[in-house]
Amino acid sequence: MEIACLFSHFMPDFERMLSQEKLDDLCRRFCSGLLDSELKEKIATLNPELTAKQFRFLKMLGVSDAGDSATSDQRPEPSVSDANQQMADVVRMNKRKCEEVATWTSYLNHVKIFSAKTHAMKEHAKDEIKESNRTLVEREQERRFPIRTLDETGHVPTFVQSSVQAWCDYEEADKNLIYQVYFINCCILGYDAVVKSQNDFNISAAHLAEDPQRSCLLVIAPNTGSWGNEYNEDDIRKAIDAIDASLRHQDLRMSVSRVQFEFDENSIHGKLDTC
Repeated sequence: MEIACLFSHFMPDFERMLSQEKLDDLCRRFCSGLLDSELKEKIATLNPELTAKQFRFLKMLGVSDAGDSATSDQRPEPSVSDANQQMADVVRMNKRKCEEVATWTSYLNHVKIFSAKTHAMKEHAKDEIKESNRTLVEREQERRFPIRTLDETGHVPTFVQSSVQAWCDYEEADKNLIYQVYFINCCILGYDAVVKSQNDFNISAAHLAEDPQRSCLLVIAPNTGSWGNEYNEDDIRKAIDAIDASLRHQDLRMSVSRVQFEFDENSIHGKLDTC
């Protein structure tokens, strides 16, 4: 309806600019829908200064100066809120699609087992389903929690950045707008925590320097002392102080805050032997 109104509004101008033969050709193109794309574009711009000569399709009919106006192709800029809403709609649509795929896959698996006539065929079908589920779990685990054993410490930054980029691509998120939290657990390094964590701090500091406003590093202090004094309280505190001093080294250029968490023993799962 809007397209027809716009075309009819400028018809008197078209009649003055074109011969009868070319005007008939223009009307034929309009009735065939060949002009819809540009007419919709002009409707979207809502330009009050729109003139007949700003229609580019007139060039096909011999109007040499058609479509030359600087305002002919102006489009309204989408607002930030509209862009965010569109991104949220895309994310919701993708999640809904994944849920529908999972439901359909489950249905097909049940049909496959029900259709199997013999016990051996049913067992074979179940094995195939288990293998398919295992593959899907491994793929999802790789996406959410990628793990690598790296031979060289220089490979760590590359692995971290590639993992972040893969996550952003899947979630359709802007890498420049996400927050990154790096985590180092010195407890698993044992009595060598002070020595072995230095390189980890250097690598983490380099990542933090790339976007200090949207990234941070969480360090769990060691819970053992030096060799031979692993469970001595004074040695444990010395190890914690050494880690704190390493993080505050001027070469790392990090802002460090030291905090202590205390948990109610009833809040810790009964099957955990360590905390």
